[in-house]
Amino acid sequence: MERQIGERFQYNGVKLEVAEATECCVGCYFLNKKDVQCGDLKSDIIDFCCAFNRIDHKQVIYKKVE
Repeated sequence: MERQIGERFQYNGVKLEVAEATECCVGCYFLNKKDVQCGDLKSDIIDFCCAFNRIDHKQVIYKKVE
């Protein structure tokens, strides 16, 4: 399941938004999380974030929204 740019979803009670990015991982909610590693998420939770793995060929990050 590839989440679309602008899509919002809940992850463990946190509201996140898929945002197009110019740099890999910079500003991503999942960067440096101790309870989960980014590689663990690339399936049923968020899918791929790197452009070469995505159908739309866009680099994305997952940003926390209020």
